[in-house]
Amino acid sequence: QITATLQEFLGASPPKNPKGLKRRVYELAENVITLFWCLSETSNKALSAINDAKLTPFLMAFLMSRDKIPLNTVLAAAQCLYVLSDDNDPTANFIRKTQAYTSCLLGIVASVEADNSTDSANAMAIDKPTDSEKRMSLKVLACGILKNISPLPTIGPTPPEDLDKKITLPLLISLLDYSPQNAATRVQELRTAETVSRHPCCVNDSIPKPDHKSETELELESIESQLRTLTLALEVLTGVCANLPDPEPEVVEEIDMDDEDNDDEVIEEEPEQKYTPATSQTDSLSLIATLTRPLLLLARPTALSFPQSSAPPIHPPTTSALGTIHVRALECLNNLFLGIHTEQGQLPEGAAKQATEVWKDVWSVLAAVGKQAEWTVGSGAEVRKEMWEIGVGVLWGLARIGKGELANAEEVSALIEFCDWTNDEMIKVKCIGTLGCL
Repeated sequence: QITATLQEFLGASPPKNPKGLKRRVYELAENVITLFWCLSETSNKALSAINDAKLTPFLMAFLMSRDKIPLNTVLAAAQCLYVLSDDNDPTANFIRKTQAYTSCLLGIVASVEADNSTDSANAMAIDKPTDSEKRMSLKVLACGILKNISPLPTIGPTPPEDLDKKITLPLLISLLDYSPQNAATRVQELRTAETVSRHPCCVNDSIPKPDHKSETELELESIESQLRTLTLALEVLTGVCANLPDPEPEVVEEIDMDDEDNDDEVIEEEPEQKYTPATSQTDSLSLIATLTRPLLLLARPTALSFPQSSAPPIHPPTTSALGTIHVRALECLNNLFLGIHTEQGQLPEGAAKQATEVWKDVWSVLAAVGKQAEWTVGSGAEVRKEMWEIGVGVLWGLARIGKGELANAEEVSALIEFCDWTNDEMIKVKCIGTLGCL
């Protein structure tokens, strides 16, 4: 029924409808899509039922008609597709095999920011002033879907293997130039000086209207939207870093010396072939040089990252988003440095130097998180614990690269203390692995 109604709205001659009907249909569609998205994450049984419903064409229709549909509804469809395509072959294969869908996703990533502003506004002016952030979120979601369905078939001039290098990474890296410290400071200023002025209630309650919000509320909403987009970008980037290809040494074909038929032949000995790191190894080091500094800045806690007492934070959405951003940034660093492999006992040139430079910065982040004794109830203990657990993984990757050249006695003591404190066997392995490398 929703599909049939939307087809009427999107047709060449849309019917004249009572005021507010179109709004209600789009809002219903958004709610139904969000319900599918939430259900898909509850259990494998629910996901199987959603797969049986074959929702992909329904959801992709919103993305393909994004110039005529409110942005919130398009975002809901993109978010649902992002979740459904993650490690879920029925949806991923369906999108991958349909060229119109992959072309649509690539078009979203490559689109200019204002590509749907006019038509969308004419369709229905229900989007908030944070549309620019929402359009960027749509691009990031498209990147995430493309990553989920990789490898792609060859489409246009960009080979599938260049998807990350030429399409996904440039967009995601551009979003890392964001300061959580500045965002936290601005939120503090807004909450301190906030004077809420409410508009009169709508006279006709039968017709839904946008919520009236103050300038302060709108700015807080915009900051929250930017933080959510950054969180999503880091999530996709973490997956990209986890899938960096391993270098493979060239295989030298051995000559069969036992073949009697070749006894009288003069065999010219081929020069020994030396292992040359694959291009991916060079790309990994280049990526590390590009990403390390912004990721460390995103991992560093702010004044609002953890509640300072049992009292609620001054703006819970900001505190929640900041904590997730710190964790995601460390996860990216973890995958980056674990992705540097040694071959024949040799490290890629420049890797040890980069490890030494980053080591102190990671410890600085963990010092700002605080030690276990400071993780009291109501002080963001779970986020602090998660940051330490992932941080130790980053240290392990760094220690493997810069063996014996990194730690001081205080850092060794801190690792031993954390190893004794945690009950997680995998975290103990990371601590002991780090100490072993040192």
